[in-house]
Amino acid sequence: MKYFVKLLSLSLLIFSFFSASSQNWALERTVQLRAEVQENPAQIKLFWEPSNYALYHRIFKRELGSNNWGNAIASLSSTDSSYTDTDIEVNKAYEYLISRELTLTEPYSISGGSVITNAGIISGIELEPEHNRGNMLILITESLKDSLETELTQLRMDLIGDGWETEVVGVEDTASVADVASIIEASENADGLYIIGHVAYPYSGLYCKPSNYLVPPDGHHETAGGHCGAWIADTYYGSMEAAWSDASEIDNAVREENDNYIGDGKFDNMQLPGEVKLQIGRVDLSRLPAIGGSELERTRHYLKKAHDYRITNTPVIRQAVIENNFAGSKEGFSSSAVRDFYSHLGPGETINADMFTTTAGGNYLFSYVCGPGSFTSCGGVGTTGSFANNNPGMFSQMFGSWFGDYDEENNIARASLAAPQGGLVSVWSGRPKWQTQGLAIGENYGKAAIRTQNNLNDYGFSFYQNYAHIALLGDPSLRTNMVSPPTDIQMSMNGAKTQVYLNWTASASANVEGYYIYWSQEAFGDYILLNQNPIASTSFNHYTPSEGTNYYMIRAERLETTASGSYYNLSQAAHISAEGVLRTAGINEVAQKEYAIHPNPFSSIIQIHSKSTGPTTLNISNTLGEMVFTQQAVRDGDNIDLSFLSSGTYIVEIASQKSKLIKY
Repeated sequence: MKYFVKLLSLSLLIFSFFSASSQNWALERTVQLRAEVQENPAQIKLFWEPSNYALYHRIFKRELGSNNWGNAIASLSSTDSSYTDTDIEVNKAYEYLISRELTLTEPYSISGGSVITNAGIISGIELEPEHNRGNMLILITESLKDSLETELTQLRMDLIGDGWETEVVGVEDTASVADVASIIEASENADGLYIIGHVAYPYSGLYCKPSNYLVPPDGHHETAGGHCGAWIADTYYGSMEAAWSDASEIDNAVREENDNYIGDGKFDNMQLPGEVKLQIGRVDLSRLPAIGGSELERTRHYLKKAHDYRITNTPVIRQAVIENNFAGSKEGFSSSAVRDFYSHLGPGETINADMFTTTAGGNYLFSYVCGPGSFTSCGGVGTTGSFANNNPGMFSQMFGSWFGDYDEENNIARASLAAPQGGLVSVWSGRPKWQTQGLAIGENYGKAAIRTQNNLNDYGFSFYQNYAHIALLGDPSLRTNMVSPPTDIQMSMNGAKTQVYLNWTASASANVEGYYIYWSQEAFGDYILLNQNPIASTSFNHYTPSEGTNYYMIRAERLETTASGSYYNLSQAAHISAEGVLRTAGINEVAQKEYAIHPNPFSSIIQIHSKSTGPTTLNISNTLGEMVFTQQAVRDGDNIDLSFLSSGTYIVEIASQKSKLIKY
């Protein structure tokens, strides 16, 4: 522990002066890594920018989801700058890590060791589309909930239209952390947590307490201004089953909210005591008088920005801008942005310039700024009020003293979400450095948050990895590559009102390969994928709707290629409903046919109903005509387990009669 404190004490100097060194540590602290993929023969070729200081390069690989890098798959020379991997499968995601040792001396090592830099990338060839992303619990303060009814309805439709199931719960403005925790626990199946408004902030930490960690993440220990005690810790809401403790205290913080007493509901842990399992994002636009307007107006504006971005109504410049006002710091705070912007956009697409000057010319996809800070300012960048009329990138990273602790009036990082454009996401990246490489293959920001929060040296060293203060400001469901949805859906029915016919205008995006259609019996319910493969046409006939109102979503698909690989990217869904459908009186009614199958749609088991008492043969094929199941000697009343089938539409043939069967 004393060794760790000594290292961090040395690093504090960067917050008070700039090094005279001309070395670009942001570049040397990482490896700029990208991938080019090829389907036939299947290969992933890695490229990286060389360094004049490199001693060697080692390549590690694992399947996405594995937690073990194993041994290096290649050891390359100091001058090598590419590697081709042919031991891969199409449609499978892989993680690569490149490790490079430099001749430069590590400034934080007591022994003066050499610098080891690492960079991770996630790659794959034609990765499958992600139809189902999980369950999103939306918590919103009661003071906002009723006034944002229209926006919440749109938000839920947007989330559902991107593969999420949703639940909205109002939270009393005076609710405690324990109250909020109880609400989350009651939602047993949540995968994501979207917090809107000033819902209670958990706090955790005992920074500046000598028996614990002397130095808080921004370096301001007791003698340097006192950002001591507990910091905000939304990670608690995502890891409540872990061993959080509340058995110690510290009361020497400059800010009262950071004081931490025994039994006060603020926790002691600096490092996370367990795994974060929920993808958490927070949009808290309260207490921002420097921006102007009301919290309600600012929140409504944010939700509209996010919706417009999802449906590609906002033109985006697919470049990144980095403004590094710690350029001389040997810690290289912006190195994670250098790395991930490169693996997403490729070479030549990151601009080193003043952020506000650059973004005045358009909506840049990414931005990173850093500089000496306060709760309301970032040195060299601006103040909270600057975001009233200036924009960050659509997805923003910021770093500086104090403002990584968000629960303060006029906090500059929260204020970035209130900018006229951009500012859909803001993260405090530098201690630790965020891991956003998955965005390049279609992951959402909530997954990037979890990868960063649970990372402990998995992708190389960075100070304060796996600490409780790591938080995402913004909508956790957002992704960085969007496809225009289809528009102008038209619905009609046959004369008997037992079938639904859909037609739509094609997506405005280039290279769209087809469309997926989803169906539900509830507007906010579970949607079933009706076609296993995308259809190229702009029409679809649903022959087996349910009686009453039926709800449909249509999503466009295209093959997206980034500087990390290729994946099938789905648009937001366009929605329509069909009211007044009558009960389908054809293919599944025993009264008019020899057999029936119930339920239809089904989840796992179907039951056979037949007029005949004799045995018959049951055949089930997919929409490509491939047989997926057959069973002889089927009789009336038989139960058949089809849980092994994937969700989708199938053709069932029994007693020489065919019908459609839907599994959800």
